[in-house]
Amino acid sequence: MIKIHKHIERQILRDYFLIEGTIDVNSNYFIEKIKQGVKEENNLSYKTQVKAEVTSWTYFRDDREFLKCFSKMATYLDSCKEVPAYILTEAWGIISSAGDWTSRHHHEPNILSGALYLNDHPQTLDFDEIGIQIKPDKGKFVLFSPELLHKAFPHNSKKNKYGISFNCWLRDASK
Repeated sequence: MIKIHKHIERQILRDYFLIEGTIDVNSNYFIEKIKQGVKEENNLSYKTQVKAEVTSWTYFRDDREFLKCFSKMATYLDSCKEVPAYILTEAWGIISSAGDWTSRHHHEPNILSGALYLNDHPQTLDFDEIGIQIKPDKGKFVLFSPELLHKAFPHNSKKNKYGISFNCWLRDASK
């Protein structure tokens, strides 16, 4: 037996941003590096909301090739929106194989989150609360407000999906 005392479904309006674009990316470099990173002892494979092979949180944070890509994305973001000073704190690689998925989650308390896709793939990134799906293509990126809930349903593609996700914190103005 179940008794429901209250069930409320309402829209909550709040500010958010989502930017989708494409940059040139050295996919082979990143894919090979991710394949190595998921084998390292500190990997996060199947231990987070991402039910797939995952490198450590900071695997790409100081990687020169990734920083070149991130810099291009950040330059655009900084030119179109007044954002506080931020610093890249996490950047991790993902290999999503058949049956892998990502549970619905957010990236708070970060102030900027994003993903960079390294190959074309049918498994979309779903921002269901705003009705947007991002289809991975080589070089496609998405920058978004960390409070946006997102997920990826299990896929049955024989092809793996490769990507890099990242977060930024507010830069301490006192430093």
